[in-house]
Amino acid sequence: MINCSHNDFALIGNISLSNRNLKIGRKVAFYNNVYIWGDGTIEIGDNVSIGMNTVLYAKVGRPSDN
Repeated sequence: MINCSHNDFALIGNISLSNRNLKIGRKVAFYNNVYIWGDGTIEIGDNVSIGMNTVLYAKVGRPSDN
C-alpha cells in the first residue's frame, strides 16, 4: 500500500515502483531513474530529494534471514 494522504510531492522523470509499502512525506522530489522495490516498508520524511539513478530497497525480516 502506498500511504500518501496528500499530493505535495514531485515525480521528475521515470520512476519505477515495485514496493507497495511506501510512505511519502511532504515536499518530496523523486528525480529521473529512481527505482523503489522490495517487500519491506520504506518511509520517506518531509523535505527530501531522491537523486537520479537511486535504488531504494527494503526487505521484510531480520538481517540474519538471508
